[in-house]
Amino acid sequence: MALNLSHPNMINKMESKTKIAEKKSKARLQSIEKQITQQKTMKQNALQKFVQDDISKKDYDNFVQIIEEKLQHLEFEKVEIQKIMTESYSTTNFTVIKKQLNEFLQFNSLTKEMLLRFVERIEISENKDIKIFYKFTKVEGL
Repeated sequence: MALNLSHPNMINKMESKTKIAEKKSKARLQSIEKQITQQKTMKQNALQKFVQDDISKKDYDNFVQIIEEKLQHLEFEKVEIQKIMTESYSTTNFTVIKKQLNEFLQFNSLTKEMLLRFVERIEISENKDIKIFYKFTKVEGL
């Protein structure tokens, strides 16, 4: 097997890469929060200008529509990042994964237990391409 699980730095390397990915996700979340705040401020400013007759109703409506679309996109992205972080980073325990993998690597054939423990689902397309979805996520850079 190409993966050397007994290498002393393997777990540390995987944990380090996970922490880096988590920091990037947190930074992106902060950026999204800042953008959401800015968009809401712009929306309030547009309302003030409309109330003061500085802009027309049509311009105000168009501007608010654009802002709402941006806010909707940002909120969707925020939820997706939070979902990924919840699934991936907070529950990752590399020592448990290493122990389970070492147990299964002692076998020469795939067992039902191994398949059920590590594989979420297997999809086979009409053109016979096979996609395997694992129950754990791949850490970038490994």
